[in-house]
Amino acid sequence: MALEKRLQPTADLQGIADSVGLLRAMAAQAELAEEQITFAALCLEEALTNVVMHGVADCDVPSIAVTLTFLENTVSMELSDNGVPFDPTAFSPAETPQDLLTAGVGGFGIRLIQEYADTMTYERIGDRNILKLTCRLPEAKEPPG
Repeated sequence: MALEKRLQPTADLQGIADSVGLLRAMAAQAELAEEQITFAALCLEEALTNVVMHGVADCDVPSIAVTLTFLENTVSMELSDNGVPFDPTAFSPAETPQDLLTAGVGGFGIRLIQEYADTMTYERIGDRNILKLTCRLPEAKEPPG
């Protein structure tokens, strides 16, 4: 199984939804169960949300590119954008709050990516941020017999 697709989503919520939708469609084409791509879809959604809300928010002409690659038991996701330089691999999230009343806003998306992606690399090439995420796909659960 080797599938690869590239998308240039819009820098808005619809662009995020389109990208996650493409991931799900590719997973269906590869005959993967929904539970096998849950964490990969979460990582993609969180990373793109950060790009849209923070990275390219002040760009006159925002540019985002997403490349999704399914190989055997992994999915690789490459996100490229022309936003402000930001290295999420160097980001240290705040302490986990004791409860929702003391929880601040922000920092949880990167924490989720750090938790669920098997690899996360970042580089700045020219005016572009390049974030690469890899998630191993778990085995499909057998239906109850």
